[in-house]
Amino acid sequence: MLSLERPMQLLPPETLGEIFCHCLPPDALDHQQPDVKTGPMLLSQVCSHWRGVAFATPYLWQSLHHVLRVSPALLPSTMLLGGGIDKRDLDFLKWWKEKLGGLRPKLRLGIRWVESKDFQTDGTLDDFLLSLLSSARHLDLDRGLACMAREYFRHRSSKSTFKHSTLIIRSASSGFRQVMRIFPKETLYFPAVSPVSSTSTLRRLFLDSIMITESDIMSIGWAHLTHAILMNVVISNRAWVNLIQECVNLELGVFHLGGYKEPGGAPDPPLTELPKLRRLVVKWNPLDFGESVFIFKNLVFPNLTALRLESVLSVGALHEILDSTPSLEELHLSYRIPKDPNDHSSAGWIPGPESNMKSDPLSAHAPNLRRLILQVNLTWNCEYKDFNRLVDVIMCSPWLGLGTKGSLITDVALTADYSGTREILMKNFNRSDSKEHKVWLGDESRGQEHGQGVRIRALKDSPWWMDGDLAGQYVMDPFNYSGFLGDAIL
Repeated sequence: MLSLERPMQLLPPETLGEIFCHCLPPDALDHQQPDVKTGPMLLSQVCSHWRGVAFATPYLWQSLHHVLRVSPALLPSTMLLGGGIDKRDLDFLKWWKEKLGGLRPKLRLGIRWVESKDFQTDGTLDDFLLSLLSSARHLDLDRGLACMAREYFRHRSSKSTFKHSTLIIRSASSGFRQVMRIFPKETLYFPAVSPVSSTSTLRRLFLDSIMITESDIMSIGWAHLTHAILMNVVISNRAWVNLIQECVNLELGVFHLGGYKEPGGAPDPPLTELPKLRRLVVKWNPLDFGESVFIFKNLVFPNLTALRLESVLSVGALHEILDSTPSLEELHLSYRIPKDPNDHSSAGWIPGPESNMKSDPLSAHAPNLRRLILQVNLTWNCEYKDFNRLVDVIMCSPWLGLGTKGSLITDVALTADYSGTREILMKNFNRSDSKEHKVWLGDESRGQEHGQGVRIRALKDSPWWMDGDLAGQYVMDPFNYSGFLGDAIL
């Protein structure tokens, strides 16, 4: 009767544990624990037998997202890690860690600042916290917690080494200004979790809203990184030069940068080749760095295939950048690239047939370019409110050279970040009379080619918009979130 009433009880524990592993959510780091409505804790609530099997299956507990309740009023002057954290959270982390066995966890730890009423702390658990953080192979920290850890290690000499392969520091709780004032400025913006340099195991790095100076570069082994995402990072000229020339193994780089010039300025950077870089996204204000192409100065990307730029650049400055990307196949240009040389506000401008522009065509500097995305903003590019005018300029621009012998471009996509502009684009590209330009205009699924093999279309989802999501919300795997047409994302 037991086999008929409870067939699951007859399964070997190893088999049942394997079944349990398939009951976990697709991304466990997107589910805050403790939560008895989702795995793995749900599985341990069914019966004592399941609970025993679940507790004996370390893989079930390998990924943890937990938010620590922290009282700033209870943080001691020595910045004990456990001194301001609710003891109930520390006890839960300790309970969870016991289930791991010898596995190295994937941790996502946030902070919720709370009042100290009915609050218990336990500063004796600092060694446990250090052990937990240093054992993680994937470490995703709220910047407030990173500051606490940084200040803790600053007051102690520790032989512990962080061996994570992925490090993410987010700015989730930084909006609470009264709380963030308790940290010294150098601690608040310090990019490392501890003063102990990360080991060579670090491969993927995500930093959000952090300042990096020249003295900070040694805290991270940039030479070992394969993926680096710096969102809303303020960095000095010298620090950028030192950082980027270390990234010789980088495959993906996303850099949203604000800059400042250190006293004495930055010397001309040495010629540096980044042979493994395939995808690159850069957003910067040229005024912050003193010259429009400083970010790319003396850099060579021999195997770069996809590039997205957000800045203000002349045609000449863009060509200077593209000369260092001989293998480029996909290019994304924001709405002020290239800029109008006759407009003081640096509005965007696509050189049309009447421009008399004395410049090489785009293909002369990007000979392998096949896909081009142009961001449109009708506030800045008001002349393009006439949709037919916009299409005429794109098709007939001598600079783009679509359909000419020297151009390999077969796909041109227009996109916009603002809903009003995006709706205008999509509406016009779906019009029935759009064939007057001898080109089929349509959305992604209906776009067709004209006689010269070039397709012009509208993209509903802007890659620049997707960039903003990296800093504004949790993304399951930000290192595969680049928004290029060659990726599965679009």
